[in-house]
Amino acid sequence: MSFLKNIPAVKFFIIFSLGVIAGNFLSVSVQYVFFILLILFVFKVVLLFKSTETGFGQILLLTLIFTAGFFKAGADFNLNESNSIKKFPDSKKNDYVMLSGVIKNIPDYDSARVRFILQSESITTMKDSFNVSGDVIVRIFQTGQKAEQNAKPLEEGDRVSLIGRLTTPLAMRNPDEFDYKRYLQLQGIDKIFTVNGYNFYEITSGENFSFIEKYLVYPAKKFALQNIAKYVPGDEGAFLKAIVTGERGDITREMKVDFVNAGVMHLIAVSGLNIAYVILFLSILFSLLRIPQPYKLFLIVALLIYYCIFTGSSPSIVRATLMGIFVLIGFQIQRKIVIYNLLGFAGLLMLVYDSRQLFDPSFILSFGAVLSIIFLYKRFENFIVVKIKTNNFFKKILLWILVTFFITLAAQIGTLPLTALYFNKLSIVALFVNIFAVGASNVSLALGFLQIFTGTFSGFISSIIGETNYWFLKLQLWFIKYSAQLPFSYVNIYKFSFVALLLYFALVVNIFTIKKHNLKFRCALALLVLAAFFINNLDFDKNLKIAFLDVGQGD
Repeated sequence: MSFLKNIPAVKFFIIFSLGVIAGNFLSVSVQYVFFILLILFVFKVVLLFKSTETGFGQILLLTLIFTAGFFKAGADFNLNESNSIKKFPDSKKNDYVMLSGVIKNIPDYDSARVRFILQSESITTMKDSFNVSGDVIVRIFQTGQKAEQNAKPLEEGDRVSLIGRLTTPLAMRNPDEFDYKRYLQLQGIDKIFTVNGYNFYEITSGENFSFIEKYLVYPAKKFALQNIAKYVPGDEGAFLKAIVTGERGDITREMKVDFVNAGVMHLIAVSGLNIAYVILFLSILFSLLRIPQPYKLFLIVALLIYYCIFTGSSPSIVRATLMGIFVLIGFQIQRKIVIYNLLGFAGLLMLVYDSRQLFDPSFILSFGAVLSIIFLYKRFENFIVVKIKTNNFFKKILLWILVTFFITLAAQIGTLPLTALYFNKLSIVALFVNIFAVGASNVSLALGFLQIFTGTFSGFISSIIGETNYWFLKLQLWFIKYSAQLPFSYVNIYKFSFVALLLYFALVVNIFTIKKHNLKFRCALALLVLAAFFINNLDFDKNLKIAFLDVGQGD
């Protein structure tokens, strides 16, 4: 691992991740792991007092990091509080319980139901009442009764009491089926609570937030969402809410399908571009206000953390926020920035906070896209981009198109096999759609920020910006929908294993690190990897295979 010598954060991230993977699949006593961790730590501390670092010391450090990952995974996946709702038995067919708690997110309404995450507090049966903890998915289905028309709308922060049935989500029952239970577990959710009718819930109190949420986060988010809804309605407003605030509850199923088929699902995730805009805006603002540099850095970092909380703290925005903070601190202390170290350190911190993210597709796709851009774009740039002299307007436009194309191409190369592995689908038109869609969404994002900012002092200016953005967003959604519905827009991938994933990345690294002096060796290695790929995907037994679709009861 000599190539990792200059990027220790990446090395530590990899070792910690391997520990997390081992801890997730192996069942070992927590006390035993903790005892080993303590012994390794003591050994490492003793070695630190020596004047020189030994090879044994390096091995011990990596072992310590691996064991820490192992321990963290065991704690995140296996440890539960004594009153965890996970341990509460499922409701029988005709048994109902009362569940109380606080709504954690903005409820998602559609024509038939409302869905949200509830931070549970207590549960009451016919015999007794129990204090519980843990998050629960709540689904309230509409029954069509007239009394439901007067039901009070639910909002984030409401404390509610609901009557319904508590169940454990179904696990994957067929090979290669979507594992909904595993998906919820990665979010720390182990139960589903189903309510049949809007008459069976009661709001006991509202705005149950922490101090920061109540006075800083929630009012600002509510204003932003109301401003967007007022001036940018419909699907266009739903898209703008997603890219500016991280709120995706208004994104329809049809829009999601179009975005997936067109290969632009990443557009509705708040990510690095949002952080870049925030840093740029705050830097300009604080420079105009002549705020001294140390205070300026502190304020920008604090507001970046605020925006991360504001948008829901998804893996992509947390990663981008951490990297943005590291870059700002690096500039402040005048240290050379190694982007791989920033990415590795950001990933390490996120896994230390919650190791379950390592198995979350959004986490993997986010880091895969960024890593691929870092690794590949420089090679594309050296090949074509740097050869274009930007001495006139048309060449500047051409340069912008090429930069967008190669960044998109780099991201697609890095995420293509991950998409096949997780979603069994590959978009054929993604590369070309992204050339327009990425640039256009960037403009809409900037206009969205400007619309909300101007809305604080002038509704007229905000309305003009919103109306302009509305028609621009309408054009983007039409283009994405049209591209997604082309006959060749995507292909379904029915067999793509983890081994195929490793072979693919081995081939990519091999191709893009070829040099003249090792050309023959690299070409031979590439052919060997391709042969292994095809062998791995051959069906040697040639037996008839029958796949049954899981349709529940089937009636």
